[in-house]
Amino acid sequence: MKHFLNEAERLDLERLVKESEPRAGAQIVLAVIGKSDNYTEIPWKAFAAGAVLSGLVVLAVSLIYPVWISGSVILISLATVSGTGIILALATIIWPRCARQFLSTHRKETETMQYAESMFLNHEHFATSKRNGILMMVSLFERQVVILPDRGLRGRLESSVADQVIAVMKSPLRQHRIKAAMEAGLMELVGTLSVNQSASPSVNELSDKIIEEEGV
Repeated sequence: MKHFLNEAERLDLERLVKESEPRAGAQIVLAVIGKSDNYTEIPWKAFAAGAVLSGLVVLAVSLIYPVWISGSVILISLATVSGTGIILALATIIWPRCARQFLSTHRKETETMQYAESMFLNHEHFATSKRNGILMMVSLFERQVVILPDRGLRGRLESSVADQVIAVMKSPLRQHRIKAAMEAGLMELVGTLSVNQSASPSVNELSDKIIEEEGV
């Protein structure tokens, strides 16, 4: 399995989670995944975009510099259009940054949330006596953060607060500083939850280990 954090980073984050949970009155789980979905449509969208753009260029050139239509001209035009589409499609497979240009905000938010919900259930983060588990998941390809609280915390963690936590994580994530992003998000989260915290959890019901998955 691919690791996104080195051993020292994992140990530091696990120690921070353990120290933070009593102050927050919550069972906190941190997770890093590579990708929330395969997004099989991205290469096809890239191919179509490349073909359309190069087709427009070929058309413009033919209007500016009219030539006799011949078999060789048609073949060159077809090769230019299809070749550009193929190159752009391959670029989305090789370079994630290129692939993200063809991924809509709604699509990546939906897939990341679905992955987080599935993880919450599969790892049984709901299995706490006070239903106070909370998952903070970073999906690297999408550059998305999902904060998913169990029902025991929803009154203390409104969506605006979650958005604020995510906001402090964006800058380090853009720089691929995963540990720094999770530390910043965790501190913001704990600071918010500790304001309304009246009783510390008596036992550590969920593992403090950082979850790392390659994803889909």
